[in-house]
Amino acid sequence: MTDDQDRELDVDGLRANLARRLGVSAHALELRTTGADFHVFVLGDLGIRAPRRPRMLGKLAAERAVLDAIASSFGMRVPVPGARTPAGAEPLSPMFAYRWLKGTPIGSATPSAALVDDLARFLQTLHAIEGAPAVRDATPGTVVQRLQAVARARHIDAWSNEAVPAGDVTPCLIHGDLSATNILVDASGRLAGVVDWSDSAITDPAIDFGAIAQWAGLDVLDQLLVHTGRASDPALRTRAEMVSYFLSSFS
Repeated sequence: MTDDQDRELDVDGLRANLARRLGVSAHALELRTTGADFHVFVLGDLGIRAPRRPRMLGKLAAERAVLDAIASSFGMRVPVPGARTPAGAEPLSPMFAYRWLKGTPIGSATPSAALVDDLARFLQTLHAIEGAPAVRDATPGTVVQRLQAVARARHIDAWSNEAVPAGDVTPCLIHGDLSATNILVDASGRLAGVVDWSDSAITDPAIDFGAIAQWAGLDVLDQLLVHTGRASDPALRTRAEMVSYFLSSFS
């Protein structure tokens, strides 16, 4: 990877570029959030994903392709690319505009029983989708070995040498980053939306379960496994707990 591909893009330059394509004033574009890889600008009721580095353009295009394929499965709970932009706007590709999802990140709030049920339905739907154009993990059953290698490299005793059965891993489409910042809830605490699909892939579903367990706790993990019909898969539960542990350790 070249230094040029990994350089940080100028935010004001990105804003000016988007404003030119959209035919609006740069002052009309509000920088709402900045993540590790992307900026999100807001224009009225539109959200616009823009890369922080040139190498993220490919990842952004892949994210859009996945969202195009799955949007109909989730109603209005995921960003839907191709939202109506101002008349005369130029194409934004590979950046994309979507209808801004209402709701706020759950953060440190304890999920209610209703939200756990919402999350279980979300996971069931997501993990059952077939044919999405996501990156396919060639070795989904090795997530445990990968995490243990990281543990040994960082001298973390817990989990580093534990014999954790991989089980029979059936790869499926996952979100890949179900952190508390990417789970949006409405005023009643119900699931309003799920954002940031840039890490979606076809791999071990334990990654999604473990990511939720990292912020919601192992009790919620067990509830999700029951609600999704996976409580009889102890290997999945162990892998999810391991993912949760590592996310907590490295955050």
